[in-house]
Amino acid sequence: MQRAKALVFNRILWKLGGINGNVKCERRIVNGEEIDKSYVVYIVWDTSNETLTEYLDSNTVCGGFILNEVMVVTSGACLKQFPYQYVIAGYNKYVPGAVGRNKKEEECMEIAKKPIIEKCYHYYPHLRLHHAWAYNDLAIARLETAYDFNNQAFTEKCSYQPTVANYKYRVLQPGTDVVVYGWGSNRYHKPENISFDINQDYLMATTTKVIALDECDQSYAHSISNDGRPRFCTDGESSLDIYGEPTGTRRANVTYTSRNRTQVYALDVLGVHRNKTIALRKSLYKTGRRHGPCQNDHGGPISTWERGEEIVVGIVTGYLVNRDMECVGPYIYSLLHYFHRFIACTQQKLNKQGAVRSDVPKPVSMYQSMTKALLVLLLARYAKCQRRIVNGEEINKSYVVYIVWDLSNKKLTEYHDTTTICGGFFITENLVITADECLKIYPTQYVIAGYNKYVPGALGRNKEEEECLKIAKKPIIEKHYFRTSQAQLKNGWHYEELAFARLETAFDFNDQAFTEKCSYQPSVANYQFRELKPGTDVVVYGWGSNRYHRPENILFDTNQSYLMATTTKVIALDECNKNYIHAINNIHNIRFRTEGESSLDVYGQPTDTRRANTNNTQNDHGGPIATWENGTEIVVGIVTGYLVNNDMECVAPYIYTELTFFKKFLNTSLQKFKT
Repeated sequence: MQRAKALVFNRILWKLGGINGNVKCERRIVNGEEIDKSYVVYIVWDTSNETLTEYLDSNTVCGGFILNEVMVVTSGACLKQFPYQYVIAGYNKYVPGAVGRNKKEEECMEIAKKPIIEKCYHYYPHLRLHHAWAYNDLAIARLETAYDFNNQAFTEKCSYQPTVANYKYRVLQPGTDVVVYGWGSNRYHKPENISFDINQDYLMATTTKVIALDECDQSYAHSISNDGRPRFCTDGESSLDIYGEPTGTRRANVTYTSRNRTQVYALDVLGVHRNKTIALRKSLYKTGRRHGPCQNDHGGPISTWERGEEIVVGIVTGYLVNRDMECVGPYIYSLLHYFHRFIACTQQKLNKQGAVRSDVPKPVSMYQSMTKALLVLLLARYAKCQRRIVNGEEINKSYVVYIVWDLSNKKLTEYHDTTTICGGFFITENLVITADECLKIYPTQYVIAGYNKYVPGALGRNKEEEECLKIAKKPIIEKHYFRTSQAQLKNGWHYEELAFARLETAFDFNDQAFTEKCSYQPSVANYQFRELKPGTDVVVYGWGSNRYHRPENILFDTNQSYLMATTTKVIALDECNKNYIHAINNIHNIRFRTEGESSLDVYGQPTDTRRANTNNTQNDHGGPIATWENGTEIVVGIVTGYLVNNDMECVAPYIYTELTFFKKFLNTSLQKFKT
């Protein structure tokens, strides 16, 4: 099942406005009214790419505000999801994909639509995974060409001439009146099975008020710390209208009790299957009103008033969704005050020499202040750092495969790393086990088997490679994910790190052409469910760089030309938990760790010496790790994570996912695929 990993919840569902780039739930104005605002923009993506439209929500829209003629401030998560995006300014009407549906829209889009060419993300150096989104949710987009704010054609063909936002660095006190803007649905979060566009036709605004962080931290207790930076929260009604004029009433703060607030959960980034069907009409999204607080497009501006003057002070970051799929408070915003150095520095650098940060996403990482090591979480979505064999040697191994993505999609190749590769192993002729995250980012992927040579994108560069790939290359048509209900945001990545890939057609393991045209006939792995004890010798396989994590500005391919292997040994979890203290908890199941040299070589034969914790090993993300039992090699797990030091070297300890804790999932899935 492609989406078998979806969560099932009976309680309140929570959607963060910056997790893995998903922005469906960040686009809501509750109890809003239509308005014109010249500094507010919206961001859409290029829906002309048919491959992406099948994979991603074509109605995704984010908000933002104009920093100067060529720069826009928005959410970091809003910019990371799509390769091609456009900013629309000077038009209060929402045009999906910035593709005009009539002559008027087409004429407006000619001047209102600007492609984003560079993206600069804020990075905070002391992140903890469970609240990193709250620190990172601000970015600056640079446009291909500058807007002409004096162009009278905006008033003739669009809505108004765009202007620079009057933004200020202010710390907001509880009770401050604020206004937010956006084009999103005004009441409901759209469930996964709803395909129509729920966004508002015109820019909406509503007012609310700032509340104390203590009043809302309890609702986000499992996702962010209570350090108070760099966010603020809102809920309840304001005493001012959307123009900053008194309304005559001010309502009291909302009080949360166990009746209207229960445990908060992380919502699956690609949707949720629920235990009750929600049948919602399109008209409900467009016209429904709920008397209560507001919410804006993700990345959209939030403003307040100072001496009667409206000033932008932050952007929208996150909110809650109740069991009826209504967007509710408290709402979280990123405060510009804590990003003032980033904004000033970025403006200066972008004006002089281009983006500070590349358009291509870098690996998800956390710099640990307690050590010199850079902890790189193995999320294959950013798989540059997940592909390393340290101190390895070339080898043939018939059950080991590698997974690449379809490089024929030119738009994806400009956005994603073309050298991304993951490992895996056969469990049947048409089923491969790999890492969960290895399968998520690309719509089309291929498994390469029976060939120890790495071929980028599975595109043959000569006749020999082309002939081999005719039989060695199989497209993945179905992806089946493991999910545990115990997973929480701060440690879910290592709970979920195993998945099936089902191939379009089965490999013929008896085909002699593999030995003639490739390297060897592929075979099923001899995998066993074993709990490994400290000191156990293991071997790992992969095609990645054999020492360094490739920095972001290095463009050439650092993968190895042929399959590599190296041995290491299992260590006690307690020995390495301290290195991952900010990323995972101390539950001693599902994973194991390795460090140091083994007493065996890559063929399971004794070596002359056993060294203590010197040279270390690392494998492709999702690739197999094996041990020996009575002289027979058996696969016992897959690669999950490791560390990178200040010199960008991949270092120990390394984390692996143990098959034994997925026994039921594997057996059940195998049976299901057979039927």
